[in-house]
Amino acid sequence: MKRILSLILLLSFSLNTSANPPIGMPTGTSGGTYYSMGTDIASLAAEKGVDINITKSSGSLENLRRMAGTENAGISIVQSDVIDFLSKNPSRVNRKVLRNLRLVLPLYDEEVHLLARKNIGSINELENKRVVVGELGSGTHITSNNILNILDINVKQIYDLTPKEAYESLILGKVDAVFFVGGKPVSYINGLLEMKSNEKLSKYMDEIHLVPIDDDRLNQTYATASFLPQDYVTKDRRHQLTRVTVPTIAVKALLVSHDFGKDNSYYYRMRCEQVNQISNVIRDNLMLLASGGLGEGNYHPKWSMVDLDQPVDLEKSSCATDTSDVDELELINCYLQKGTGCS
Repeated sequence: MKRILSLILLLSFSLNTSANPPIGMPTGTSGGTYYSMGTDIASLAAEKGVDINITKSSGSLENLRRMAGTENAGISIVQSDVIDFLSKNPSRVNRKVLRNLRLVLPLYDEEVHLLARKNIGSINELENKRVVVGELGSGTHITSNNILNILDINVKQIYDLTPKEAYESLILGKVDAVFFVGGKPVSYINGLLEMKSNEKLSKYMDEIHLVPIDDDRLNQTYATASFLPQDYVTKDRRHQLTRVTVPTIAVKALLVSHDFGKDNSYYYRMRCEQVNQISNVIRDNLMLLASGGLGEGNYHPKWSMVDLDQPVDLEKSSCATDTSDVDELELINCYLQKGTGCS
C-alpha cells in the first residue's frame, strides 16, 4: 500500500509545472514577524527552484498542530517555549505533534511586548485588569499565560481578538493591556506609533506605553531582553515608542520541519531535499538578509539578530546539512594541491 501511494504521489508530482510541488509553511498573522520572515525565505528559495506556500495562522501552536495534521505543512517557525509547554503536557495529541518535529535552524530571540494604558506602570498592576493574552492557537497565548501563572497575577483574559483588533481595543480604551510575542520591530506596533505623526490620531497614542517585564521569577524560564529607543521610531524620526531602555523577556524563534529523514520513500526524499535547500538558502544569504537587502530586497530587520549556531534543546533534522564546512575543506585541499590561490 505504501509503495502504491508513493507511485501515485510521483505521478501527480510529474504533472506539476514545477520540478517539485510547493512545501507548505504556516507562519503567523500578516502583521507579525513570522509572516514577514517566512515571505523573505520564500522569495530567496524560489530563486533556487524551491517553492514555499506561505500561509497565515494564529501562531506557533497552530503551526505545530497543522504540521502534525494531514495538510501540506512541512516547515514552520515556532516559539521554543511552546515546544516546551507541549513536552510538559504529554497528551496523545501533544505527543503526536512532537514525535515528528525536528529543528532545521535556530533563528532569533522574540521579545515579549506588553503595551498598556499609562495607569498601569508595572506588570503586577495587571491584577483584575482586562488583558488580551493572544488568540487560542498562538504562541502569545501560551507565553502570556505562563508569565501570569509564574507571577501569580489574575486578569480578565481576552483571547478572541486578532492582534489588529487587540491594539484597536487598547487605543479605544476597551481593554487595559495587550501581550504580543514577536521579534522587534512588529509591524502592528510600528503602525500604532505612526499615528503619533497624525494630528487627528496622535491623541490615541498619548495614553499607551511599553510596560517593563523584569521580575526575577521569570529568569529561570526566559532570557532577558530589552526595548531600546531606536527599536520603534516613526518614519519621520520625530517620535519613539520609548525614550528609555525598557526591560523585557524573550523566547527563541526556531525554524522547524516534519521529520522527513525517517523514510526513504520518494515523497519523503523529495521533501527532505527541499528542507535541506531551504536551510542552505538561509545560511548562504544570511548576510544579505541581515543587511536588509541593500536595494535587492526589503528584508525584516530581525534578520540582523539571527544566530544560526545557538544551542537548542530539539533534535536536529537529518535533512538539514551545513555545507559550509565541506566547501571550506574543498578550498583547503585546492590550496594544498595547487600551491596557489583558489577561488
